[in-house]
Amino acid sequence: ALCNELRILRHLRHPNIVLIHGAIINEERRMICLVLELVHGTTLGKFIQGGPDNLARYQIMTGVCQALIYMHSRTPHIVHGDIKSGNVMVEIAGGEARPKLLDFGLS
Repeated sequence: ALCNELRILRHLRHPNIVLIHGAIINEERRMICLVLELVHGTTLGKFIQGGPDNLARYQIMTGVCQALIYMHSRTPHIVHGDIKSGNVMVEIAGGEARPKLLDFGLS
């Protein structure tokens, strides 16, 4: 799953998609470790429990939709395959709720 995620993420550059900085490969142990952008926030599920206002809800939905439009406009199309509240991080920056889509292992 990590090889697939690495293959997908290394080509994606969008403000609402987590950025990949690189990977560490240990051939002896047959392991791959992704080095991803640090998102200062919480999962969408936990964020929603806090009762965000309508503006924050709108910003989150718009951001996720923009990320999906970007992915689906790629050639070939990229389908996330596992969008759920645990795979969306929300950070607050400049008073705005900014979602970051992550975990492309099932794409």
